Amino acid sequence: MSTLKEYRDEKRRDRQANAQIDQDIADREAARRRMDETHRLQLKASAQVENDARRRVDQAQRRARLKETFGKLPELGMSALWATMIVLPLTLAWLPQATFAADNLHIPSPFHHLFPAVIECAAWLCAFEAHRR
Repeated sequence: MSTLKEYRDEKRRDRQANAQIDQDIADREAARRRMDETHRLQLKASAQVENDARRRVDQAQRRARLKETFGKLPELGMSALWATMIVLPLTLAWLPQATFAADNLHIPSPFHHLFPAVIECAAWLCAFEAHRR
C-alpha cells in the first residue's frame, strides 16, 4: 500500500512541478511581452522626438526662405518699375524714331532701326557718366 501512496504522491509532485514549469513559462512570456511593449513604446517615443525635431528644422528653414523671398520683394518691385520705365518709352518711341531716320535723315531701310538704338545707348552712356562723376 505504501507504494500506491508513494506513486500518487509522486504523480501529485509531478503535476505540481509541471504546473510550476507552465507558470514559469507563462511568467517569462508575460515579462517578454512587457519588455517588447516597453521597447516598442520607447522606439515610438524616440521616433516622435525625431519627427518633432525634423519638423521644427523644416519649419525654421521654410520661415527663413519666406523671409528671404519677402525681403527681396521691394528690390524686385523696383527692378520691375525701372524695367517698365525704360522698356515702355523705348518701345513706344522706337518706330517713330526709325521712321524719322528713314524719312528725314534718309538712312536706308534695314539701318534706320539703328537710329533709335544709338539714341538709347547715348542716353544710357550719359546717365552712366553722370552717375560715375
